[in-house]
Amino acid sequence: MVVAKGSSWVSFCAEDIVGRATFLSLLLTCFFFQFHSTTSQTRSVVYTASSEIIQNPERGIFQLEQTGMTPGQITPYRKLDPNRLRTIRQSQSLVFRYFGLKQWRTVDLPDSILQNISADFTAIRNAGLKIIPRFCYSAEMNEPDASMAVILRHLDQLRPILQANKDVIAFLQAGFIGAWGEWHSSTNGNESVQNMRTILNKIISVMPTERMTQLRYPRHKQAIFSLPYDSTAAVTPAQAFTDASVARVGHHNDCFLASADDYGTYWRDNRLDTALAKPYLRLDNRFVPLGGETCAPSAFSNCTNAVREMARLRWSYLNGGYHATVINGFISGGCYEEIQRRLGYRLSLLNSTFTSVGRRMGKFTFTARLTNSGWASLYNPRTVELCLRNRSNGTVYSARLPVDPRFWGAGDTVLFSTTVGIPSNMPAGSYTVLLNLPDPMNSLRNRPDYSIRLANQGTWETATGYNNLLDSISIEATTSGDPYTGTLWFQTGGTTQVEDMTPTQFALEQNYPNPFNSSTTFRFSLPSTSLVDFSVYDLLGRRVATLVDQVMEASSYTIHFDAGNLATGVYVARLIANSVNGDSPGRLYSSRKMTLLK
Repeated sequence: MVVAKGSSWVSFCAEDIVGRATFLSLLLTCFFFQFHSTTSQTRSVVYTASSEIIQNPERGIFQLEQTGMTPGQITPYRKLDPNRLRTIRQSQSLVFRYFGLKQWRTVDLPDSILQNISADFTAIRNAGLKIIPRFCYSAEMNEPDASMAVILRHLDQLRPILQANKDVIAFLQAGFIGAWGEWHSSTNGNESVQNMRTILNKIISVMPTERMTQLRYPRHKQAIFSLPYDSTAAVTPAQAFTDASVARVGHHNDCFLASADDYGTYWRDNRLDTALAKPYLRLDNRFVPLGGETCAPSAFSNCTNAVREMARLRWSYLNGGYHATVINGFISGGCYEEIQRRLGYRLSLLNSTFTSVGRRMGKFTFTARLTNSGWASLYNPRTVELCLRNRSNGTVYSARLPVDPRFWGAGDTVLFSTTVGIPSNMPAGSYTVLLNLPDPMNSLRNRPDYSIRLANQGTWETATGYNNLLDSISIEATTSGDPYTGTLWFQTGGTTQVEDMTPTQFALEQNYPNPFNSSTTFRFSLPSTSLVDFSVYDLLGRRVATLVDQVMEASSYTIHFDAGNLATGVYVARLIANSVNGDSPGRLYSSRKMTLLK
């Protein structure tokens, strides 16, 4: 539905027109003036949600592929089949890959095997998939694992492969220790806290900084990082998506719903600990990935409990092939389609408002409201771009928005606004408005199979990977009027990787969570070095807290605010940045209203 704003033009004209005949004769003149204004016109679009199962990247049902994992046997390395991978991509976006290394428990990995592993990553990329790798030495309980020295050496050998293929790695499961690499039943003493700490730190060091790893048991993460065994150990919004080690370790549960304790998942000190472990996981999994597989039918594996637990613990992915009885129970119980839809993130637009007529060197304003109806959020970096595509020649002009979609949490409704400059060399004409959420890696950013499709009807462009916002803007050649004075401009061509980007626009994001109890977190971006005043005020205009008062370099920042000494109520966070150089506007201002509930 498209609605044009600014209907006050009728009353404006009527007040200045004498006589009905004159009014009628000039009605078209007023209409022409309103809908050809270059300063005040906007369009609003309301979107319809889709119930379709969408195979977006880095989430959903996964396919398991393995090599060297035959129990009791050492078998030849079996490389991934490219044709099979292409078939998998038609219905899934993730592949779980067991790399069985039992043949090399005591020696270095030979070059031939390293080459095979590299070839598998290439096949994954060619098929449009992402991989969850796990390396291990054992395929059953009584098989040995490797010594810590061998594990550390193998990780050094795997480092170049992991670094070179970070674009298609969703995350790495820790592996290496014990049966199936699940960090139990080690024959080499690798389950001691000190050995686990050494091996996990090594894994983190060889992994690309943009990617996370996962542990099988929550208690292991808490023990390794000397954290308390309760929800206070969870990653905080201020730590989220930083290079802090604790923020780069998630969880996998490979016996989900098998018993009251998921076959030992929630045991600690020889006792069941779900009362503390599950609240911890619910908070930790806001910012790290959780998923896994079922391993046995039980009284807990019914649809009602499965859906409740996946939503509660923020599941992002599930093995669709194991355990067959449990999965078939989900299908017959009527919840499997909901599981397919809601694992991980599911983003859908509610509405948007944007400039309908623009001019060169002028402003394009854009506001969008979307919701995440999935059970989790994104866990890897993701670019958000606003694009205009020329309807005559197909040229695309894009601007990367200063937002981080990893903070669009499960159940959140998000509002974001931006203003983008229209360059002087942008041809006059009609342009389709698009929203693009590509993979930020240069090797994947132009591939639609790695872009995020919004869960809306009629918006997805299969050939391009863009989300069509179902309306257009008319660009006029005139440059008269107030010029755009910001730093974010539409431009043609690709953009660099997200991790290398310096902010191009001043922005203060909405605090998260909001409403909040005692503490919350802000993120803001500075396009140039500035003297920053970031403070909190009550509704009477009194300053109640100063969060920042210093010169800060151009970058993106995360600020944690503890409001424990304030009373319940509505407050305003105000960010003022005064540039200390002459290449940007001297004073930038933004504010956000927030609610403190105690």
